[in-house]
Amino acid sequence: MITLDGVRATFNDSWALIRCSNTGPNITVRFEAKTEERLSELENEFTGLLNKLLNEYK
Repeated sequence: MITLDGVRATFNDSWALIRCSNTGPNITVRFEAKTEERLSELENEFTGLLNKLLNEYK
């Protein structure tokens, strides 16, 4: 895990990044994976976690 500019989790076959915008009230998420299936898994897992956290702090 790298936390220099947001949070980036690196795996053997993929990575996911969640970071806040420096210029506005936005959160950016990016994903990259070797397969479409893994990409979908990452997107579902990380956006689910992010939505859960955002709902807790509303």
